[in-house]
Amino acid sequence: MFPSSPSDSARTFETLLQNWPVLLTSLLVSGFLLGMFVYAVFLYFRRTRHNWKTRWLAGIYIGAALPAGIITMALTIDVLTKRAPAPGESPDFTGPMVLAFALIGGLIGLAVEVGKGLVYTGAGEVLAVRLRQPSLPYLRGWLRRRRRKQAGRTVSGGSRLPWATVLLASAAVIGYTAGLFWLTSPRISPLIRNLLPGMEADASSLGRQLLYAWVFSLLAIKEEIVFRLFLQGAFEHWLRRVRGGWLWAILLSSAVWTLAHSGAVEPAWVKYAQIMPIGILLGLMRRRWGIESTILVHVALNVAAVFLLEGFCRS
Repeated sequence: MFPSSPSDSARTFETLLQNWPVLLTSLLVSGFLLGMFVYAVFLYFRRTRHNWKTRWLAGIYIGAALPAGIITMALTIDVLTKRAPAPGESPDFTGPMVLAFALIGGLIGLAVEVGKGLVYTGAGEVLAVRLRQPSLPYLRGWLRRRRRKQAGRTVSGGSRLPWATVLLASAAVIGYTAGLFWLTSPRISPLIRNLLPGMEADASSLGRQLLYAWVFSLLAIKEEIVFRLFLQGAFEHWLRRVRGGWLWAILLSSAVWTLAHSGAVEPAWVKYAQIMPIGILLGLMRRRWGIESTILVHVALNVAAVFLLEGFCRS
């Protein structure tokens, strides 16, 4: 999955240069998200109250981030151990030193994810309270009803997850993506093919598909908390005095989410045309029903992308 010879390295470097707009976009998006993370840290330490509400949401994020990180680290180490040294390359380059760096880097990444889980969810909760919007209304309602039932008190009906809306939205985003890919026949971008050769072959087995579906589901949970709960909430809070500020907040957060997917397929506009409308739909659902509904729709889309939509992407 990594370049294994000088010619491969040169070809990869050439591909990076040819795709400089994608790299520049990714760099700008990463820089913006880093700035937003600093803002989230400020909100977390200045405003967050450590109660069961923030702990529940942080647990959901961390519960998704850690398994995804562990699997990614395991796949990386697996690739490194199978990679043969290139001609003229020291065998130690692929030996204990590289594996040690991969392991240490992975462990540091896992620790960072724990911190991000606390910060993003705490800041997102603060923004949701300020905007008087739901964050986890259905999970909390279920827990509240359960506690009252255990205490022998009267249990009211309360709000329940709009399953019909979630199923309809899931079918809509999957159908839209399938139709768009069928009409345009996008290809995996050369950047990904050069950086991760063999990815398509790995994805052909059922075991790998199940593994990728699980990882992509976990990543969907992380993305919804970062982009919908926190980032959309931050934009809406800043634009609260602007007419139609809530709509601008949805558009801006969806645009950032869209640009974060740069370089996945070519032509690039196909991915943008796929992600931007879905982001707007999820943003509207987040504002009306909370983050739980958008997580379910996003997970359904990512699972379908592995099992149902693979054939629409031409390699």
